[in-house]
Amino acid sequence: MSEVKSSFKYAPTIRKSILAGFMISMGGTAFLFQENKLIGSCLFTIGLFAIVFFSLSLFTGKIGTINKTNWVDILLTLIFNFLGTFIFGYFIYVLYYDKIAIKAIALVSSKATLPMPFTFFSAICCGILMYIAVLGYKEGNHPVISVALPVIVFINCGFDHCIANAFYFAAGGFNPKFIPYLLVAIAGNTVGALIFRALRN
Repeated sequence: MSEVKSSFKYAPTIRKSILAGFMISMGGTAFLFQENKLIGSCLFTIGLFAIVFFSLSLFTGKIGTINKTNWVDILLTLIFNFLGTFIFGYFIYVLYYDKIAIKAIALVSSKATLPMPFTFFSAICCGILMYIAVLGYKEGNHPVISVALPVIVFINCGFDHCIANAFYFAAGGFNPKFIPYLLVAIAGNTVGALIFRALRN
């Protein structure tokens, strides 16, 4: 019986990571529906609000807390965040092609033409902002502002959030040229969060 229980040790992480992928995708969908980038960035915040309020598992929120004991949990979070965004994004591609999938295709195509160092730096900036958002929610006196402002900033600056990018990748029809940029965004988000944590402590 104990072996059965231990095999489901990471079940909550898997479930919460998929849901977090859905919520980031929902925010990304709201963003793509809007012509006004500022309004779209404000609507995108629904994704991170849901994640922090319901204690879901998001890679960019967790990576800044990584230690020797929870790296498996964080790796699973990344994998199943991607699964959640891929599922959601695929349905957007199939069901809303004429409305928003075309925008996702254009966004992914434009990002895939940028120099890799630019994407890496952009992702570092986003990693810092996501660390600030999660930390501000946990420790700050104004959780709504703490969550919303970093998201609005990273969207309007065009910084690369690897989970949001995974949604755009799926909603844009899984363009294989974008895969290296997705991997660079993961690295940059990680570096940004860890650098900010190291300098803060």
